[in-house]
Amino acid sequence: MAQVSKQDTLSIGTNVLFTTPLNKSYAVGLLMFNNTLAAYDVEVQRYDASEGNTVSLCTLNLAIGDTVFDTTPYPLNQLDQLIVVSSTASTTYLATFIELSYQV
Repeated sequence: MAQVSKQDTLSIGTNVLFTTPLNKSYAVGLLMFNNTLAAYDVEVQRYDASEGNTVSLCTLNLAIGDTVFDTTPYPLNQLDQLIVVSSTASTTYLATFIELSYQV
């Protein structure tokens, strides 16, 4: 099983953190958000490629300096995307994605 880790700073608006490769399925292992400069809101969404729609998974309203860890294993099937909508440009994130299996 493969694990993918990503770390960066979010832009204001929509950020695609991960797109599941063809014939694979993954789960989110960890999402961590932090902003030491401003209060911030983030909405975590999953684009469901098989249905062609986007579903909101959670919305977080955080104060300046807050750090949040989310270990919910959100499933991602082939070509699904994990999307984060951010209210500020200075929010940092760390995300890990764990390969579950090959799609049939």
